[in-house]
Amino acid sequence: MHEAARTRTRIVQATVARASALGLEGVTVRDLAADLELSKSGVLAPFGSRAELLEIAFDNAIATF
Repeated sequence: MHEAARTRTRIVQATVARASALGLEGVTVRDLAADLELSKSGVLAPFGSRAELLEIAFDNAIATF
């Protein structure tokens, strides 16, 4: 369970970093998977969809700033 939470956190952090640098349009599942050394399904599985991942990352970025 702890590993799943860590993976989810890593994915959100990578998404926020990529979106901060490139904008939301610059966030691709393929690039996140490559950055994190995960499969594309490994990136999406904790969230269900790219849209859900972006929403969580956006909420995380707002909370941070």
